[in-house]
Amino acid sequence: MTRYSHPIEAEVLWASPEMRLRHPAEDPKTLSVNRYDEGNGCGYENGSPDAYVERWVEVGTGAADVLTWFVERFLGLGWTLVEPVPTSGVANVQFRRDPDERAGVLLQGFGEWWRHSDRDVNWLDGVNSMRVHLAVDGVFADGSTGFRVG
Repeated sequence: MTRYSHPIEAEVLWASPEMRLRHPAEDPKTLSVNRYDEGNGCGYENGSPDAYVERWVEVGTGAADVLTWFVERFLGLGWTLVEPVPTSGVANVQFRRDPDERAGVLLQGFGEWWRHSDRDVNWLDGVNSMRVHLAVDGVFADGSTGFRVG
């Protein structure tokens, strides 16, 4: 099982087994990646000091298949599922391992998905937008933790 020493660089997270997982229905031509080193700030207004990496990619199959596939693999890598795997509504699974490590898989449909509470996910077939992320709690250069705005 991977253990991280601080400060953590995003490249280390990107090279992890979790971020190398690729669902067979992913379209690599649609891949985009965000990476943040620990302490540099990530997210809205650079509010979080966490080391973080995420990839967005289109996946050409239903959310039920994708979530099940990722759950099996994350559990095999020593992660714990935070809540049961959903079968409708928001297609999101969250994992924990060490207290400071978290990961997740989120699927969204296309079009005006933000107008729908279930994010207009294609559950059984079709194409979805997928985010896979891995984060480790970090510390800002001044020693502070948590989320801050501004």
